[in-house]
Amino acid sequence: MTAPPALRWRRRGTIFDPRDHALANQCREFAQSPQALAHDDFVRVYFSSRQSDDSGKFLSHVCYVDFSKDFSRILGVNRDPVIPLGKLGCFDQHGIFPMNVVRHDGRILGYTSGWTRRVSVSVDTGIGLAISNDAGRTFERIGDGPVLGASLHEPFLVGDPFVLAANGLLHMWYIFGTRWIRAEEGSAPDRVYKIGHATSRDGVQWIRED
Repeated sequence: MTAPPALRWRRRGTIFDPRDHALANQCREFAQSPQALAHDDFVRVYFSSRQSDDSGKFLSHVCYVDFSKDFSRILGVNRDPVIPLGKLGCFDQHGIFPMNVVRHDGRILGYTSGWTRRVSVSVDTGIGLAISNDAGRTFERIGDGPVLGASLHEPFLVGDPFVLAANGLLHMWYIFGTRWIRAEEGSAPDRVYKIGHATSRDGVQWIRED
């Protein structure tokens, strides 16, 4: 059996700085967790940016930048919001970070990692689903709740989805929290995560491995 050819990586340095572009939502800081979607003649890279709210705390918005196929040129950035934040009290009220985008059955699915602030700990998260009908420029939620959230054995911090279509199934790898710990008395709680896996035929109903 012949071994596959070795990948050759070329370091390109910084290829995009949001501070140099007028993005929608006035998001001029941070370009985190890039997720690429290849089109025929360009590559769209989604990322999470940040905007300060009236209290000075951050909100995470989804933005994108379009590159030439060789990533040598920036072709444009989003001028309209890609997806609005969730409603009051919803799992994604304060941000989406990140969004994983996948083509499936002729549709573009966006799996969001929505987060909301908490009182006893800093944050909780859930995984939502939004669908694009305009080649990935904007996305619309299928509902206000998550498609994957807290459960009996995955009690909080369900997020960071990555979805792959294979052999008639959608596979999702994600993280979930197992506990919060303090390094010392009085310090802010830190998170402990595990990686989970779930499968789905329609992209909405998911079966976890638990």
